[in-house]
Amino acid sequence: MKEETFSAWNPGIVSKIPRAYEHLETIFDPVNTFTSLEEVNELSSQTGLEAPELVVFKPARLALHELIIRITADIVVLESDQEEALGVNFREIAHEIYADYIDPALAEIESQYEDMRQRVSSQIEDELDATLFASSKNNIKPVKRWWQFKSPAPAPAVPRESTLEREHRIINSYKEKGLRANDEQTSAIYRSMYRILGAIANKRGFLGQDKELLIKLCTHHVSNYYGAWLIGTTVQKLANKAIENQGHQKIPDAEDAILISLKGTSASGKSSLRPRLREFMGKLGMEDGSYGTISPDIWRRLLLDYESLGEA
Repeated sequence: MKEETFSAWNPGIVSKIPRAYEHLETIFDPVNTFTSLEEVNELSSQTGLEAPELVVFKPARLALHELIIRITADIVVLESDQEEALGVNFREIAHEIYADYIDPALAEIESQYEDMRQRVSSQIEDELDATLFASSKNNIKPVKRWWQFKSPAPAPAVPRESTLEREHRIINSYKEKGLRANDEQTSAIYRSMYRILGAIANKRGFLGQDKELLIKLCTHHVSNYYGAWLIGTTVQKLANKAIENQGHQKIPDAEDAILISLKGTSASGKSSLRPRLREFMGKLGMEDGSYGTISPDIWRRLLLDYESLGEA
């Protein structure tokens, strides 16, 4: 077995939120998700999947995720010599667009989301019925006609496929079907079926006969990933309307992308270096307003409700 090597970027430290505070994680907050901590823990023990792949985000939360992406990718967020200015300006734009454009459209977004879930659940059930839960024709013994008794000796019997082999063959077929799919929804369904059912088979050694559970798990998974993409198409239109109406400056397109990365642990001083980085980019001919800044620290303050954390 290959030994893991450790370095400044891989120190071997694993942090886990204490059990007493797990319910405070945003992925277990009923404001953000449909699933509870207890439900996710139970599903994790059955599937071997981690919580982020088992929770089901609500449409409003997915819309916020997509808005963060759109602002980061499309809108110039002004900076200044004060390092906190970028975060303050980013969140101000986000709150403004969400309140004026996304919140009024939230009922329509939720309706589209529910319609999507129904379509996905139905399509997953049809696929399971046609594959995993299809009646095996191998168990039907054909009736011999009178002339067949005089036929030559039959060829040697082919070894019967075991249940485990059959399930793994079917699971692998979902990956191939996903690669051949011609639409986003079908592709997402097969990707999720391959991921979820494969994880269950690896964890338990078999899938079992609880079709409703398999449908639910796969539908949940599709809802987070394809659902986010679907909601993202609506959010992008709303964000573009906000850019036009509110006069936000768009990040210009560039033929050749340049990526400058500042790496470091939390509170290591990355934000303090941004003014010097701006000066450096100016020397390269990159003026303010001609680039975007990607900072998860800024997103975190939008996604976390610090006041609800209490003593944690």
